[in-house]
Amino acid sequence: MPGGGVEPGETDEQALRREVAEETALQVTTARFVWTYPYPSGPTNAYVVDVEPGEPRLGVDADLPCDCPRMVGLDWIDLPDVSVSGAPVIPTLLMSAD
Repeated sequence: MPGGGVEPGETDEQALRREVAEETALQVTTARFVWTYPYPSGPTNAYVVDVEPGEPRLGVDADLPCDCPRMVGLDWIDLPDVSVSGAPVIPTLLMSAD
């Protein structure tokens, strides 16, 4: 899933829209906060978003100043039809065994 940090002077929603665009070339039309969960680099917010129609394109994070995980591919997956308090249940991290 796309992710990243909030830049100085940027709101959480602005960061969300920028990161999705940078990493997938998709434009967020609506965003809804779901929850905050612990992550090794600190608390991370999760959102459910709608995007404008289009095919995702893998962005490049070559300028990251860390030895962080980087996206190496994109694929659509079907999520189970399950919800908790109206929010979809979404895995916090999807990884390929390849």
